[in-house]
Amino acid sequence: MKTVNDLTLLDSLIKSHNLMAILPKEALALCELCAYERNEQILIANQPLAYYYFFVKGKLKIFQVYENGKAYLIQFYRNFDSLGEVELNTGTLTSCSVQAIETSLLIRIPMWILKEQALEYPPFLRYMAN
Repeated sequence: MKTVNDLTLLDSLIKSHNLMAILPKEALALCELCAYERNEQILIANQPLAYYYFFVKGKLKIFQVYENGKAYLIQFYRNFDSLGEVELNTGTLTSCSVQAIETSLLIRIPMWILKEQALEYPPFLRYMAN
C-alpha cells in the first residue's frame, strides 16, 4: 500500500463520489488516498480493522479462506463501494479478506473518528442503510 499525497486528486474523488454529503467535516479532514497494487491485500479476515474504506477505482476481490485452505469468492468490486460497515457497527474482526485484482484507489478514514462522529450523523447513517 502506498499513500498518495495528491490532495487535488483526493479532493476530486471526494467530490465525484459526493462524500462531503455523507461524512461529517471531522471525518473528511482525516481522509487519506491509498493505492494498492495488483495482488496486494487490503483486508485480512479475522483481523481488527483500523480504517473504513471507500473503494473509488480499480478492481477488488472479496473472499473467505476456509480451514482446509480453499478460498471462496464472495464478489468483485468494480464500482464505488465501501469496506468496513459490519466491523464499524459491531466492533468485530474482519469477516472477509479483500485483495486488489488490479491497481486500485481507496479512500481510508480511521475507524475511531467514524465511531465518534459518524454513527450519530444522519447522512452517514442513511448511506449505510442503502
